[in-house]
Amino acid sequence: MLYLLGYYILSNECVLRLLEKYRSVLIIMFCSSLFLLFITYYQYAYYGDVLVNFVAWIGSCALISFAMKYLNKRTKLLHYFNKASFPIYITLIHISSSGILYFTIC
Repeated sequence: MLYLLGYYILSNECVLRLLEKYRSVLIIMFCSSLFLLFITYYQYAYYGDVLVNFVAWIGSCALISFAMKYLNKRTKLLHYFNKASFPIYITLIHISSSGILYFTIC
């Protein structure tokens, strides 16, 4: 369920523009909250769920914002790997779907 919620939120162009705009704020928040997590874990032996989830969410948003800037390039190598991996992807989809079908029927 949370996976679909994340997909819905990140498929919105407005959210993606905000991630690009606040890229540096996200990385500062991620580094500071990760430092706070290390301190609370090693100093007080506390592994808080809320802080861990916050670090994971901010880290994911920071990673997505930096990937949108630095990994959004078209190269010949990327074009080749896209064409080369498509038959493997199609083959694995058929194998896994037939395996799932076999185990659900039998």
